[in-house]
Amino acid sequence: MLRADGVEDVNDNTDPGVTDFTKFNFTANNNLTDQITAAKKAISLNPTIKIWGIVLSPPKYLKTNGCVNNGGTLTTSVANAYSEFGEFIYAHLKNLKDNGVTVSYLSLMNEPDYPSSAVPYESAEFTATQAQNVYFNTAGWLKMKLPSVGIPVPKFASPDCIDVTHTNGYVPSLNAAGNIDFFTTHQYEGSSAANFSSASTASGT
Repeated sequence: MLRADGVEDVNDNTDPGVTDFTKFNFTANNNLTDQITAAKKAISLNPTIKIWGIVLSPPKYLKTNGCVNNGGTLTTSVANAYSEFGEFIYAHLKNLKDNGVTVSYLSLMNEPDYPSSAVPYESAEFTATQAQNVYFNTAGWLKMKLPSVGIPVPKFASPDCIDVTHTNGYVPSLNAAGNIDFFTTHQYEGSSAANFSSASTASGT
């Protein structure tokens, strides 16, 4: 989980194309350091294992509620917001690579369909249209940026909605955005064969 709390609370600068890594802090968040330790251990046991990263929230300066917790969404009032979000993710991927962890699959949002304003954990809400804009712009930015700095471009997973029936509602917008390699879902309810079949048919893959 590519957590945001404490990593880049204030924008490193106003140019997403030039990253000031001195303004990022990946060691203050114990969740991040523990996950790297665990991932490296897993890789040592099985060098062919694949790592899947998931973004829980944009950094607080890019959130409408000014906080990485309690929902909110990406604010487009910040200049180059989609690219700035991409830079934040790029910094995470570089930090992981520098620590011997390469991300093979990447979800740009976690349960964007869940009304999370009342929950005190890292989260962000995105409508299907908002998700479309992120996958078109932010994923597109990452596809250009990562090869230029020697980081493999991961396969982009769709947002991890809370159940398959909600994922179905994001499919048309995300297919229109491009940059989606496969669809995925969390599964707390609605787990019928018919619902999975419907989502599969809609996704086209």
